[in-house]
Amino acid sequence: MYTTRRLAIWFLLGITILLYGWIFVFGENAWMRALGVSVVSIIVGAFSFTRIYHVFCNRLNPQRYFWLILNIGVFFYILFNCIWLYEIIVLKSAYYSDEVNIVWNISLICYLFALLYKLKMICRISAVTNRFIFNIVIFMASAVTISTHYLLQKIYSLAENSIIIALVILAYPILSLSTLLAAISVVYLSKYSNGLDNHSINYMFIGFTIKTIGDFIYLFQEGLGIYEIAGYIDPLWIVGVGLLGLSFEDMKKSSQLFSGKTEEKWNHHVSIFPYLSSLLLMILLIDYHRWEMNSLFIGLFVIYLLVVSRQLFLLQKNYHLMQKYKGLAYLDSLTGLYNRTRFKSSLKSMLEDAKQRDSQVGVILIDLDRFKNINDSLGHHIGDKLLIEVANRLMKALNQEDKCFRLGGDEFVVTLSGTSTTHCAIVAEKILHLFSKPFQIEEYSIAVTPSIGISMYPDNGDNGYTLFKHADAAMYLAKEKGKNNYRFFNKKLCKTIERKILIENGLKGAIQNKELHIVYHPKVTLQSREIYGMEALLRWEHPTLGNVSPAEFIPIAEETGQIGVIGEWVLRNACKQAEIWHENGFPPLIISVNVSVKQFQHGDFCQTVKGILQETKLNPHYLELEITESIMQDIGQSITVLKKLKELGVKTSIDDFGTGYSSLYMLKELPIDTIKIDKSFIDNIIDKKDQYMIKTIIEFGMNLNLHVVAEGVETEEQLSLLKEFHCQFGQGYLFSQPLNEVEFENLFCSNN
Repeated sequence: MYTTRRLAIWFLLGITILLYGWIFVFGENAWMRALGVSVVSIIVGAFSFTRIYHVFCNRLNPQRYFWLILNIGVFFYILFNCIWLYEIIVLKSAYYSDEVNIVWNISLICYLFALLYKLKMICRISAVTNRFIFNIVIFMASAVTISTHYLLQKIYSLAENSIIIALVILAYPILSLSTLLAAISVVYLSKYSNGLDNHSINYMFIGFTIKTIGDFIYLFQEGLGIYEIAGYIDPLWIVGVGLLGLSFEDMKKSSQLFSGKTEEKWNHHVSIFPYLSSLLLMILLIDYHRWEMNSLFIGLFVIYLLVVSRQLFLLQKNYHLMQKYKGLAYLDSLTGLYNRTRFKSSLKSMLEDAKQRDSQVGVILIDLDRFKNINDSLGHHIGDKLLIEVANRLMKALNQEDKCFRLGGDEFVVTLSGTSTTHCAIVAEKILHLFSKPFQIEEYSIAVTPSIGISMYPDNGDNGYTLFKHADAAMYLAKEKGKNNYRFFNKKLCKTIERKILIENGLKGAIQNKELHIVYHPKVTLQSREIYGMEALLRWEHPTLGNVSPAEFIPIAEETGQIGVIGEWVLRNACKQAEIWHENGFPPLIISVNVSVKQFQHGDFCQTVKGILQETKLNPHYLELEITESIMQDIGQSITVLKKLKELGVKTSIDDFGTGYSSLYMLKELPIDTIKIDKSFIDNIIDKKDQYMIKTIIEFGMNLNLHVVAEGVETEEQLSLLKEFHCQFGQGYLFSQPLNEVEFENLFCSNN
């Protein structure tokens, strides 16, 4: 195809050189020059016509009509030259008649319409197209004004004979300039529009540019009375039309929409035209030195009105866009439900109305259970589709006056005005029922359940923030009670929340206020009851709540992210105390420290442990870190961390073994040293099933060369059975309760 184009270029170049040679040879013979120019014009026109027609016939998309209109323009160009050739041969006149110029202008009109159609197909955005129409009208008005002013005398002289001819002369420069402007616009957009062959667009642009240059040289010479028929400017028109035939490859690719960024650039650049047009007319008016009513003054006034109309159009458009975007600002882009912003404003107005009517408002908060697992396993695109279907089902559970909002993620909220607790319960039951059927998302059948929390105005709060907070608390209670259910907020829950807030706030200053302390629970060998180590246990004496159980405040510390600081404090102080005992002559006791999963999974955990050991100078072999079975949720990362700890020389143990995630098969993969049998098994050791479980754990641990520690040994009967099962180590109130430093030292000295 490129070879074909190269040959065509050589053809145009050769025929242009021959034509200039013809004009030079017959410089004194106008008739012969006209004959050569008209024949070559017809040949080149036919060349472009056939190539463009071929494109039109082989394209089925809407862009083919661009080529049809363009080819009609080429056809009228050929027709103009055929009529001229007829006048040359038959009438023996080298000069074409004024009526023939009508055909020439029709070809220009076709070119202009073809380019406008091209622009519309590239843009396909009505606002851009309308704005372009305004700008092209303003530009054409400027061209009309300038042409009228400078061709006024000639138009007057011709108007006496024919108004049509006068209009043709006036339209000529206007159409030529407008065509060039449209061609420039196509070239500009083609730089930002995917799918356009820019080389082909450039051929078309160069063709129209050369034609326009020829048009204005002709007008200039005609105005000065020095134009010669079939002179040196005529080949410019021929070359321009010939180049149109080389732009046929443009439609090999389909025009696509340009981006919003491109649209912004386009609008910015095109908007300059009206102001440049006005500025040009003002300069010409000043240069003319005559301020009476004339064509320049009238043209400037018309353009002023057009610019004002354009600005009014833009203001109206911007107003409608603002109204549209104002509505979109309150909608969730994924589900189409109202968003968090609209929820706040809607609930506020709903509460104000409820106060006046003395009615109730219900806030129903819905959270999807285990939604993160769906995103992680099936991908976010499946999760998004699921959220859309969830929104659709929620709307089915509501009446027309009820409102549903998506707050973000998998959290939704429903507001009910003029309601009651009974009606809220009915809506919650309906939601649970709708979720009982699995969602069909692509090839997946996904079962998802909601946890629902409900708060009521005015019983549970008199403002939106309080109602939402209480609905959130009730929703978490629903999750704690097994999920897939609903709970109302109540006073008991309120006290629970208040206590939780006190604990959360108190933890922030617990270390600085020296409210935390460590007690030590001895570990013994079951056969001799000798102490071989101790477990460091954290205790907190709250200034107002008193002694707060670790089972209560540790989960809150994990939830709020404070567990890292607290855990590091415990580890440092426990290691420091163990080293003090070693320095004071105690045997090398092993100190055990509990580690939260949040700490364990932190990226710099091993570095923290290493730093504390170096700081306290404790031998790593005398430190044991106790972790729960929940580390099995990410077995890969857990094995990596455990291996790094073993390289440091630190021992590790699985705490509360048998109650969590681990299996015996996975246990053998972990580089650990100890397993601790959970207290719940020891409490029921007289039960045959529990005895079987304990025996299995002990035998498995011994086979893997692991130490086995029985937790919660409280009776001699439990101790006797554990000895019978060959359990090595134990811990519990039978031997000692947790002790402070002094109490532990006294116990150790008395027992050893």
